[in-house]
Amino acid sequence: WSADISRLAINFTLVNALPVNLAVEAVPIDIDGNEIPQSSGLQISIASADGSKASVPAGNIGKESSARLSITGHADMESIKQLDGFRLSISASVPTEFVGVCLNENQYLRIEDMSVSLQGSGSVDLGM
Repeated sequence: WSADISRLAINFTLVNALPVNLAVEAVPIDIDGNEIPQSSGLQISIASADGSKASVPAGNIGKESSARLSITGHADMESIKQLDGFRLSISASVPTEFVGVCLNENQYLRIEDMSVSLQGSGSVDLGM
């Protein structure tokens, strides 16, 4: 069999109840959790719905913030064989209004409203 994904889109909302601003990156990984380097056969990016850098503003319990994010890209057959998923790499910074606010067990990150769409082609050799 062979396949080529000409367009991959994973859309989701990241809800933030932590008192920190978040910057988000998506890293393609293999079945062992190892990063798959991007190449001409595998191109992946993540951005906010408006096309800006993927980020979520600080929130707090009862005053969550959220952002609609989208992982997009394409993958050829060789890359598809290696690809097992994506790791979200998140870095945080404390905005001035939350300096001194401690983290606690009730604060969280949550992914909501996830959808996946694939466009591409594939073929199967039936050996006839």
